[in-house]
Amino acid sequence: MMKFILIFIINFYIGGINAFVPLPRAEVTANLVNNKIYFHGGWNGSLSSDFFYLDVSVPFTTNDVASMPWTDLTSIPGLIIRSGHTACIHGTNIFYIGGMKETDLNFTSAFDVMAQKWSVPVTSGNLTSTVRLYFLQEMEYTSMEDGVIYLV
Repeated sequence: MMKFILIFIINFYIGGINAFVPLPRAEVTANLVNNKIYFHGGWNGSLSSDFFYLDVSVPFTTNDVASMPWTDLTSIPGLIIRSGHTACIHGTNIFYIGGMKETDLNFTSAFDVMAQKWSVPVTSGNLTSTVRLYFLQEMEYTSMEDGVIYLV
């Protein structure tokens, strides 16, 4: 056991810690839920598939980005790659709407931060391709009241 601990300490000292550090990006959403800022998608030269959060309940300094408490959630099944989308919060769910997407045709998706699970919410209405294109390119703000999402 002592040999294992010694090897771990030496490896840690020589190799350091390879922490998750997100790349800079544009057209990303950032939503604060339960002292965590959830970042989804964006554009960093191509569509970003990243989904992660920054835990702001833990003290950190912005001088060393690698030491900030980032947590990568990209590997959770159901992630839709988006850029230029919008999002709103309802309870412990973050609803993502529109944006430029690579393959998935779902206009909306939701992430439950407590269950750590993606879902596709049931929506009503009929968005024509023209309206969908407008929303994909021009949507800027959403709010949610009484279970209804309003797009401006």
